[in-house]
Amino acid sequence: MKNRKVVLWIILVVDIFIIIEAGLFIWKKLQTPKAKPEATKVVEKRPPVLTPEVVKKPAEKPKAVAKKKTISSKPVKPKVAQKPKVAKPKKKEKPKPVEPAIKKLSTSTTVTKKKKTSKTPPQKKTVTKKTETTADIIRSRGDLIFGFETTLQGWEIPDWALEKDDHVAKSATLSREHASEGQYSLKLVADFPGGGAWTAALIEVMEYFDWSTYSVISVDVYIPEGATNKLKGEIIFTVGEDWTWTEMSRTTKLKTGEWTTIKANMKPGSKTWRRYKPDDEFRADVRKVAIRIASDKFPVYNGPIYIDNIRLIK
Repeated sequence: MKNRKVVLWIILVVDIFIIIEAGLFIWKKLQTPKAKPEATKVVEKRPPVLTPEVVKKPAEKPKAVAKKKTISSKPVKPKVAQKPKVAKPKKKEKPKPVEPAIKKLSTSTTVTKKKKTSKTPPQKKTVTKKTETTADIIRSRGDLIFGFETTLQGWEIPDWALEKDDHVAKSATLSREHASEGQYSLKLVADFPGGGAWTAALIEVMEYFDWSTYSVISVDVYIPEGATNKLKGEIIFTVGEDWTWTEMSRTTKLKTGEWTTIKANMKPGSKTWRRYKPDDEFRADVRKVAIRIASDKFPVYNGPIYIDNIRLIK
């Protein structure tokens, strides 16, 4: 029995080996490519290359040769020159006598002209009123001394006013927001607390002024629209060697939303100044000029006040 099993196993192994060999043979056959038949080369017939022929220019026509004029044996008649036509002179017209524009009259004779009478009534002459010229307006406005176009020109809030509680000016600068002359004005910011106490905002310039040839000083003040209408303005002088302080006897009420002009008379004997009678030396020796904006005790206002166009009028 054992020998039989061994024989069977050997036969099985041989068969498997044969099958593997056969499989490998078949696989190799399948992998080898078949020889392809040689492809017949197709020779494309290209058209023959044609060399460009030289384009022959058309033969130029021979230029016509000018024929020489043959002198004929016939005699040529000479041309007779025609006589130029002479224009007949126009008859001169006799100049018309021109009447002189102005007839000279002898002293011995007098000439009277008759007036032409017409039925139409004579037209009424219109009389035009004389209007003020620019020079007249400038003369009436006076001379500008402070316009605040480039600098404050020395105007400032004095130190003593900054230290007092009843003086409420805070700052002074140039501004383009409002101007009555030019493009700039002095902007004075103040804080009026109200409450029944008198308060004021003051700004001044200290310099020696001789205004003996002028009669009036004026200044424009602007309070913005919507602010209190209970503020008043005035001009204050410090004059003479004693540095006498004098203010206007009457203040000017300032309107909101428009420029208000404050004027002060500097003539001798003027009643513009409080407790002071101006004389000839009053306007010839001005040491300080101040502008004061005062409250009517109760208004509350915190904002700008614009000052501009300080002039002298003769």
